[in-house]
Amino acid sequence: MPAVADKTDREGIMKMEQTGRLTLPTDADVVAETLRLKNLLGADALRDCDGTEMPKELLTDPAKKYATYYTTRKDNAWAEANPDEVQQEYLISDRHTARGTKLRIHLMDGFHTQQLKVNTLDDPKRWWEVIDRTTGEVVPTDKWFFDEPTGEVEIETIPYHEYTVSFLAFLIWDPVHMYNFLTNDWKDTPHQLTYDVRQPKTHAYTLRRPVSYTHLRAHETKANLVCRLLLEKKKNNSVSPDPRIGNLFSRQSMDAVSSTADSF
Repeated sequence: MPAVADKTDREGIMKMEQTGRLTLPTDADVVAETLRLKNLLGADALRDCDGTEMPKELLTDPAKKYATYYTTRKDNAWAEANPDEVQQEYLISDRHTARGTKLRIHLMDGFHTQQLKVNTLDDPKRWWEVIDRTTGEVVPTDKWFFDEPTGEVEIETIPYHEYTVSFLAFLIWDPVHMYNFLTNDWKDTPHQLTYDVRQPKTHAYTLRRPVSYTHLRAHETKANLVCRLLLEKKKNNSVSPDPRIGNLFSRQSMDAVSSTADSF
């Protein structure tokens, strides 16, 4: 026959029934409401919101504390020190019709210059493309050049043909932070720069950079356990990153992610 639970066991079971794996987001202006909901719903953890810090009044609460961990932003010092590893996007200019044998296209027309900046660090002749849209042919690189001071590409053209320029631009203002700046009036902080974790220096830095608070909780899915895995890596540095661009973790690490996720 099963053993009868003693008083301590019964109290433990009752406590487990009253709390669960529920994480409440919080912010500085909802501290009292956060505590009320935590007690009402039996939440076992609190986390800061995107782009904010955990309110100081809640740091002493016995609940677990989780921090949002940014692998692509919220470290302007790193991005400014490594401008070549800021995230990039391929952009395309509007179509422009040549009126003669020369055409100049200003690349940033129609783009937000506080969010995007033309990449002048890498060779345009290698990474950019000028296309004659009337014929569909790529214009040879010796038929155009980039005038950096004016931000324009000058092209040798066929009159009345249409042309476009595809070019690389750095993402110098994170879209999420930009949204909150415009929508939620986050005007007391500098624009958050982005950086690309696929790049070699940022890849290595991301795996070793410090994280906030004692615990991190991901969104409890296989695809979003980076935070938990990074903490494990800090404790056990036996997992080596995959050298292939685009893979943050080795096969051993991904197996650990799957194993952890399956245990939820």
